[in-house]
Amino acid sequence: VNVWRKTLKVNLKSPAREGRANKELLILLKEAFGYDAELVSGAKKRRKEIMLKGADRETILEKLKKFSKI
Repeated sequence: VNVWRKTLKVNLKSPAREGRANKELLILLKEAFGYDAELVSGAKKRRKEIMLKGADRETILEKLKKFSKI
């Protein structure tokens, strides 16, 4: 978690071909946060904007705090 840049860095195993890495990212985020994840922008770029459906800001911030301590 980079608070200054407001980003979350995620390392994926899938190649960035045919949407495989994007699919892996959405599954990983759903498992981590407990909400369906949708790719809003950046399908073909390294930087992506993701929406977690039904998530509230406070819950996401709490989970991000836990991840940043790992």
